[in-house]
Amino acid sequence: MADEPTANSHAKDVNNTHERARLLKRADRPQRLRLPSTLYIPEPSPCTPCSVFSFDLPNSPAVVKGRPRFARSVSHGSALTPRSIFSFETAFDFASPKTPRTPRTPISPRTPKTPRFPELPTIEESRNSFSFGVPASKEETSTEENTSTIDSVTSRDTDWKSIRMIMVVILLTRIQFTVYFASLWPFLQEIDGDATMQDYAIISAAYSIGIAGAAPLFGYWSNKLGCIRIPSMSSMVLMLTTNFMYMFLHNFPGYGRYAMGVARFLAGIAAGGNSLLPTYWTYAAAPEDRSTAAALFDGAFCLGIALGPGFQLIFSPLSYPGSTVGPLQINMYTMPAIVANILVAVSLIIMAFFFKEAPMFREGKRDSVVSTDTQFSISLPPFDKVAVFCCIFAKMVQMFIYANMETIGSMYTQQMFDLSRTETTQFNSVLVSLSGFIGFAFLLTYVWTKLGKRVDNRVGVLIGVLVCVAFLFSTYSWPFYPGNIESDACHSPWCATTPRIPWQLYAGSYVVVFGVGFAMMNVHLAAMYSGVLGPRRQGTMHGINTLLASCSRVLGPVAVTDMFWYFGPQVVWIFQFATWAVLLAALAVFHKRLVPLEFPQVQDEQEEVKNPDQ
Repeated sequence: MADEPTANSHAKDVNNTHERARLLKRADRPQRLRLPSTLYIPEPSPCTPCSVFSFDLPNSPAVVKGRPRFARSVSHGSALTPRSIFSFETAFDFASPKTPRTPRTPISPRTPKTPRFPELPTIEESRNSFSFGVPASKEETSTEENTSTIDSVTSRDTDWKSIRMIMVVILLTRIQFTVYFASLWPFLQEIDGDATMQDYAIISAAYSIGIAGAAPLFGYWSNKLGCIRIPSMSSMVLMLTTNFMYMFLHNFPGYGRYAMGVARFLAGIAAGGNSLLPTYWTYAAAPEDRSTAAALFDGAFCLGIALGPGFQLIFSPLSYPGSTVGPLQINMYTMPAIVANILVAVSLIIMAFFFKEAPMFREGKRDSVVSTDTQFSISLPPFDKVAVFCCIFAKMVQMFIYANMETIGSMYTQQMFDLSRTETTQFNSVLVSLSGFIGFAFLLTYVWTKLGKRVDNRVGVLIGVLVCVAFLFSTYSWPFYPGNIESDACHSPWCATTPRIPWQLYAGSYVVVFGVGFAMMNVHLAAMYSGVLGPRRQGTMHGINTLLASCSRVLGPVAVTDMFWYFGPQVVWIFQFATWAVLLAALAVFHKRLVPLEFPQVQDEQEEVKNPDQ
């Protein structure tokens, strides 16, 4: 009996020895795994601990909530599974809590918040297995993520198809706005014999007030909706209404100036909503293409200015009052409004059925923007408020001068060159059309030669301002001109003492300044303003820009009309000289701040974090 336990113990030792030998022999046998030939299993090091994560995958790589199914973690010493191997070489101390026993605990794939690695490159993939590498440290991951995020937010492909479609819409709507440019003052005199220059100035100011009040509201509405389609279409419906009102102004005898004031105020509201269209390129075009897109939009704008008064010339033979069809009179003043409604209807059809809008920048939390491609969110630095104000001031000065010439242009030419009402309409229509065609040709050349990308925006704005100053210098009533104003329409005391300039000089200078100077200033000022704001939704800021520019359009006609009536064109020209001089001084002082929004250098910051002692 004593030997029996010894025998049993000996048998157990033999079995254990045999089992141990069998296990060792099995462990030495090579694994028959179908693994990629380029699979890299990192060796542990004291500085960078590594771990092998192994996941069982089904035949199709199904992923649930960002991680594979049947996931289980295996330590580095465990046997590899024949399904698939994920190899990571990264420091996990930034995400894993330290404990006394385990200095660095590997992250479990089952944790609810898994680390986000941007664009993990696949090394090799087979039917049931694949592997990829990740950055070696938290700093590298953060740097690559921030860099790719900034690149994806600040750069995007240009949607040329939708940009060209908006160009057509801008062309059509601009024609309907400028079709009345040269005929408002003569038409007001026809429908209301008691109307004065001050009444015409108030009517022009009502149009600008409508723009000033509507532009910020439409811009805010556009930002909230994330599109410009619906606000723009709403403004087009209002355009149809105002054009119908203009067609029936003759039915208000004795109150024509009031009816025209209401119609022009509503037209200003429609123009405020329509001001969203020229801002479409700010998010539909890549940064390097924005000058080109702005030139194309301004080219459509100039062509609309050229064609609008052209309709007025075509219908001039109809005279006034023309023929009557019920309550409607078809004459040289109402026929352009009928054509304008047809153009607006075509624009509505394009916007409703053919226009596919590019997505705006998605806004995340305050002062941040979300990339529409990568869904990453980055914090935007605040824009330079001084640079923004300088850009807005430049736009205010530009629109102030434009409104002045728009308001007193007909009165000035009628009195300076002794023209009748019909001749005044025709003369100004020809000038506006020629300047539009010149501007369109200039901007086409600008786009064709890619000058928009070569010329700095600050230089382009400066050249445009100097061209406008040259216009005032050349058309000033200098004392050396022979003869003074002799016109039956001029009843002010300054008429007999103001030198009369050659009409050829005025016509040539007008075409150059509005065809080249204003066109160049429009392109580069819009691109500079968009760059200063940065890659954020700009509808509200463009609305504020339009609001303040329209305020100058309100103040300009009222002040300049009285100045023109009491003191003549010489004082008006000197006042405009002073306005341009203030703008030139502002551009010179803040020249270095008028640059695109700059992002912080992420790479430099990360290097400082990596090397705090250096």
